[in-house]
Amino acid sequence: MAEEILNNEQVLRGCILYEFTQGRPVFQSFVHFSRSLDTNSIDYREFEFWFYRFYHGETDLTYDTSLESKKPTLGSRFLPGVDPVKQAMIDLKYALSHPKMMLEELKIRVLLSSYREEDGKNEKELRVQHFQSIKDTLSSLNKPTINVSKLEMHVKNHEEVLSVLPYLTPGILSEIDFHCANTAKIRLQMAQIIKLDQWKQAEKLKIDRFFTQFDLKNLAHFKKFEVLFAKISIKSLAELRDTLIHCPEFDRCTLETSKPINVKSIDSNFGQEIPQDPPTEMYHYYAVPDSEEIVLEMCVEPKRIRFKKTARKSMTR
Repeated sequence: MAEEILNNEQVLRGCILYEFTQGRPVFQSFVHFSRSLDTNSIDYREFEFWFYRFYHGETDLTYDTSLESKKPTLGSRFLPGVDPVKQAMIDLKYALSHPKMMLEELKIRVLLSSYREEDGKNEKELRVQHFQSIKDTLSSLNKPTINVSKLEMHVKNHEEVLSVLPYLTPGILSEIDFHCANTAKIRLQMAQIIKLDQWKQAEKLKIDRFFTQFDLKNLAHFKKFEVLFAKISIKSLAELRDTLIHCPEFDRCTLETSKPINVKSIDSNFGQEIPQDPPTEMYHYYAVPDSEEIVLEMCVEPKRIRFKKTARKSMTR
């Protein structure tokens, strides 16, 4: 019987129609559908397409999907009378509740492009409310943390970061991206974030369009990172160089600063470097312990510093 259903598109669509009539959220309906038929013959996008056709009263099971000129937009998918945030949180909680759930990437972004004051709440208050909803959803799951490989967040402050980051599994989370949701660059407070195991055990980091200010030693465990600082001292750069030389897993990083550094002071503060022929002011090379082939390259510009492990032969330019 199940094989007959799987081999007949119209019957499959009829099953999706039945799922729609049960009143469950779309993702929960998809999971129930897949488990009931013990199949992955329809992916989530196709299931969602038919689910929302039925929602709009279009119940023709013979409809030719090739006639579709564009995909349905997200704004058309909110059920009338249902808070879209609550609807999203129901789907999110159901998806994350699966005991073997492993997400390659989790993106968190609150969009208020059609923002208007509601119930006396301004935009800032709405963002607080929405991120609190996310935090409440993640904290209500019947497991300590969520298995996610990469986290990407568009945020305006550290409180928004802390509504998500502590609920992800340290060690499983390998990549962290923070993007500033503000139109202008603002400061991101890092004191609480850098204390988390999720931060300490991640391998890649990108903090985009935020000013930050914290001890550079809190970056040394990352294989790759990109961070913007309000200012960087020559002393802290030298300490980071000394640390990265001894980090076998380190690959490369980019540090930007809003306040220019004195490039000419590098020679007098960084000690012995590998001679170049001819010498260059921008590039500096330092020996890596126990390696004849790999060196640490430092490229210095007034507002940007790049470190990377590279082959010794690349010193010849």
